[in-house]
Amino acid sequence: MDWTKGEVFLTLLYFMTAVGIIQMLIKSYISTYCYTQYTELVNWIRSQYMEISVQGLMREIVEKNVHSALKQSKLIVMMYIMVFAMAPLGYMLTVIIREGFHAVIIIPFIPYDHPNARAIYYSVEFPYTLMAGLLSGIGDSTIIISGIHAMKAIDTINELIALMDNKEMANQCSNLLIVIHKKHAEIIKILSTLNEIMYSVSLIQLFTSTFMFLVLFTSARTQPMEIVFYLFMLCVVSQLFLLCAFGEVIFSKTEAIFTQLYLTKWYDMGLSNQRIILMMMRMAEQPYGLKAGGMYDINMYTFIQIVKMAISYCAIIITLA
Repeated sequence: MDWTKGEVFLTLLYFMTAVGIIQMLIKSYISTYCYTQYTELVNWIRSQYMEISVQGLMREIVEKNVHSALKQSKLIVMMYIMVFAMAPLGYMLTVIIREGFHAVIIIPFIPYDHPNARAIYYSVEFPYTLMAGLLSGIGDSTIIISGIHAMKAIDTINELIALMDNKEMANQCSNLLIVIHKKHAEIIKILSTLNEIMYSVSLIQLFTSTFMFLVLFTSARTQPMEIVFYLFMLCVVSQLFLLCAFGEVIFSKTEAIFTQLYLTKWYDMGLSNQRIILMMMRMAEQPYGLKAGGMYDINMYTFIQIVKMAISYCAIIITLA
């Protein structure tokens, strides 16, 4: 790659396209083996909405959190898909305005020097690029929606635990602690299912995002006026940031369950209830978070480390070049 010529733009686009396609193919391939886990997540989310109609005392809390999860899911998924639609649209506009021929695909039997090559290649590449961007955003939506509902379910548990100190309300539901215990066991199972799905998918996401960050930071240094690279960067950042943010929030919320249980007036409860609280505290002693490959915690620290690593390697590449 000659850094003094215009081929830098195309080379970086080639690399971004290759890494993006590899990421989508591997994530889609792995996801086919998690059909049972995806079905379990969908059924659990559906059960959250069905539960509103059967709860008595807890109806207000459950309904508030479920509706909040629905609103946040719609908002974040729409914003997420819009970001992934903006990048290919910005790429199309950049390529059209830019002088020369800048296709990143090869169509058999139609060479680049064909009289109508520009029209033919762009008519194929642009719809494909837009579809790839939209599918990438939609493909991650299941994880986003599941993560939001899991966080709100944990909020429900913490709010129900807080009700136990209100004797008047707690007396209206004699099995309140049993309900909380069942919900706690349920959310642990759902987080385990979510971790099974994220086991390989998140590992691929971390590695490919590192490479894409490296390319995009290099692009920003070598091609500072190319807006399309900043749009791509927004996609990669939002993709990894949401994943790490969900892991961070879920970890902190599950950690709060132990504190909430400890702060209850457990000393005023009967022996059977104290045993249940002790059991729940033992279950909540180890907070549940998301892990990539069962090895790396998915949290904001991981996000910062990946960004720092990409920036460091980018500096090395620029220096050597």
